[in-house]
Amino acid sequence: MVHILDEATVLTRSGDVFSGRTHPYYWNFTGPFGGFTGGALMRAVLEREHIGDPVAMTVNYCSPLVEGDFEIAIKSPRTNKSSQHFSLELSQGDAGIAATATAVTAIRRESWDHAPKQSPDGGQPEDFKDVVFPKAAMAWLSRYRFRLADGELNFGRTPRAENASARSVMWMADNPARPVDFISLMAMSDAFLARIAQVRGAMVKLGTVSMTTYFHVSAEELAANGDAFVLGMADATVFHRGFHDQISEIWSRAGVLLATSHQIVYYRD
Repeated sequence: MVHILDEATVLTRSGDVFSGRTHPYYWNFTGPFGGFTGGALMRAVLEREHIGDPVAMTVNYCSPLVEGDFEIAIKSPRTNKSSQHFSLELSQGDAGIAATATAVTAIRRESWDHAPKQSPDGGQPEDFKDVVFPKAAMAWLSRYRFRLADGELNFGRTPRAENASARSVMWMADNPARPVDFISLMAMSDAFLARIAQVRGAMVKLGTVSMTTYFHVSAEELAANGDAFVLGMADATVFHRGFHDQISEIWSRAGVLLATSHQIVYYRD
């Protein structure tokens, strides 16, 4: 059977333009959640001729997608011996451009390695229960299984009196299970709830403005994770005048750093 993520991000190609359609299962407040958009853009890169594996993608969210069809125009302004660069625009008819993106793929060669950072302490996914969200929660939340190892998920109608830590550690997996690849990894980069909600304890008006994800493994190395849970860490360093940063890491169960991500998030509180 076709996985929901693959069904939702299926694209039809005509030259350097890919056509797709939004999917209700990945709906957020007023449109698809940002991970869906990132996943669709990543699929366009992977389904176009390219060299190597993805090493970076930046998505700029210009406006929410509306329900319906969209097009992704992709260009490759430069190809080097071991890397290739892409620029993408996602648009919806008269509504215009909803997102822009850049991506880099590259051939990973044998080299000197050094990995000084260690995986956060998250125990094992079997140590924790799935987070259960209210039935009225955004549809995309049901597309993942979350098991919280450190931090809180306690949102009310009004912000809490004292701020909580912006840091959380949780096990994550597609629901239903799906082997992790670059499309799902790009989508998971935005699956961490915005840190403003984590700190304030209430949902406020917010949205990702720009997100860059860096990939640290090859497709072959990524395939070794299969459909096992991955361990995610999210944090923030500053909330100021309506914007906050958000940093995240995604680790394999074996303790291999798969991806890191950086966001700037708009909020009104």
